[in-house]
Amino acid sequence: MSAAHATPRTVQNDLAARVALIGSRAPTATTTVLATEVDAIRAVALAHGLYPAVAVTHAIEAALARGSAGP
Repeated sequence: MSAAHATPRTVQNDLAARVALIGSRAPTATTTVLATEVDAIRAVALAHGLYPAVAVTHAIEAALARGSAGP
């Protein structure tokens, strides 16, 4: 869905589904897979001006780069 046609609720639901997917995959996924999924969240958030969410994705990717694991 394009940024111009998405409703705030649709965007929120999309981001929530993506976060839930990462949460379910985190125990077994590779860092590369997790980083790719986090990057997709950042792209959606950025396209809709959700800058706090973008900042969170940067923090998560920094933790992944350091090799951090866990919640």
